[in-house]
Amino acid sequence: MKFYSKFVFVGFINTVVAYVLFVTFLTVMNYQLAYTLSYLCSIGVSYVLNAKIVFNVAMSLHSFLRFPFVYLAQYLFGITVLYLLNRYTTVANNIGILIVILLSIPLTFSLSKIILVRKNQTEKKL
Repeated sequence: MKFYSKFVFVGFINTVVAYVLFVTFLTVMNYQLAYTLSYLCSIGVSYVLNAKIVFNVAMSLHSFLRFPFVYLAQYLFGITVLYLLNRYTTVANNIGILIVILLSIPLTFSLSKIILVRKNQTEKKL
């Protein structure tokens, strides 16, 4: 539970940054491109915050290169949910993104832990 509460806190910080970027980008582009660009910006921040604050593990080139796969899975999940919300509901995009964020927390936590913690434990054994 300790990791999860830190993850939620760090995720909140990263989410605020991503949300502000998303809403700002919406003023000049469609929701798909706005989501994509804000999403890409938050991956690097998330890697550093999760490695240092949440899981307290050393950062490495190997985990840095693997970490975006967490967000590829989350991105595919998120863009699908946004599409479904746009297609089948009247939920506004700036609210839809908040729904995506809430629904994706368990997926992102699990995948982040797998990449950052298991990899770090393997490196310590060597």
